[in-house]
Amino acid sequence: MRRRECIFTACIPSLPRLPSRVLQSNSGFWLLNEVLLDSLISSRRSSFIGSGSSIWSPDYIPNTPVLLTQAADSFPDGGRAGFLSWLKARCTITNVESIEHHHGVDAVWRKFSSVFTILNTIIFYEPIFKRFMRRMMQQLLADGVKWVDLRLAFTFSYYAEGKEQPEATYERMFQVFGEEIEKFKAQDEGTEFWGARMIWTGIRALDTRKIVEDMDACISIKLAFPNLISGYDLVGQEDVGRPLKDLLPELFWFKKQCTEEGIDIPFFFHAGECLGDGSETDQNLFDAILLGTRRIGHGFSLYKHPLLIDMVKDKKILVESCPISNEVLRLCASIVSHPLPGKHASLLQCRLHVEISEPVSLRNNAFVLLPSSRPSLAISRSICAN
Repeated sequence: MRRRECIFTACIPSLPRLPSRVLQSNSGFWLLNEVLLDSLISSRRSSFIGSGSSIWSPDYIPNTPVLLTQAADSFPDGGRAGFLSWLKARCTITNVESIEHHHGVDAVWRKFSSVFTILNTIIFYEPIFKRFMRRMMQQLLADGVKWVDLRLAFTFSYYAEGKEQPEATYERMFQVFGEEIEKFKAQDEGTEFWGARMIWTGIRALDTRKIVEDMDACISIKLAFPNLISGYDLVGQEDVGRPLKDLLPELFWFKKQCTEEGIDIPFFFHAGECLGDGSETDQNLFDAILLGTRRIGHGFSLYKHPLLIDMVKDKKILVESCPISNEVLRLCASIVSHPLPGKHASLLQCRLHVEISEPVSLRNNAFVLLPSSRPSLAISRSICAN
């Protein structure tokens, strides 16, 4: 049986709503859905001590703790239901935002990046994280996905249950991550689920010190949980972040440290997620291949480089293609113009991967891509098989 993989890019919870015209009317496409929000609202952290005035009133004093249930129920535009709708709009790319292509790539990336600050404070409180994990695995298995590699940017604080101070490291989070996977596999509903790992993801725009500290944390977790870390990546908007050639000293240091510790953490680089042709960002494709990447995230601009296509085929590098994400983030105006069918025609090893969707579904990507781009039968078969 062929193993189906689903790769989250950038961050587990950062999942804007699908803009694809076929799916716009489907109200179920949310990862931060009512299940997680209800869990959030019913979770009473002791830091929410309550206050006499509503958080929405003019006399509210900034930074005064308020019970989340009180904030939701007193929301001036529809109470709790209105609060949930408002929160979703803050945590996703809305339908309107997804089709405002005239604002350009930078504008949608600003919104895309802004959701992490909110979501990181929701998902990574231990009781909610456990529920998030179970919900995610249930959706993956329902979609026929039995193995998943997750990308997660470690720019958040993880709070153990009942704790007011965050964990100093991510060891506790990975312990829970592994335990929840095994618990799900041990239950009747998860007997066909094979497992999950994490692609440790750094942010390319950070300075050298922060990137090196993040790399060191990755190595420490790999040593403590060798079966839960599968690779290393750098993400973020390529056009405004540091190119790979600027990060060569840090990347070589990382590889040297891995060798000294006796571990192997391969590179799974995002590259070519851009519109440029020969630009500094576009050249990340060249550097990713020269650095020995085992996968290329997106590789949207790869079709412009016949030599690189041949190198990717020779080195058996997997191209992780995210058509819906590329439409949302304005690399193509619609799925019809996506280059994935052309990549398959070039005999590249490509796979559909999930970056922006709910439920977590590869079928959504295939459902949108196949009718829209109308590839040949042979290419359609290749897309479905991969």
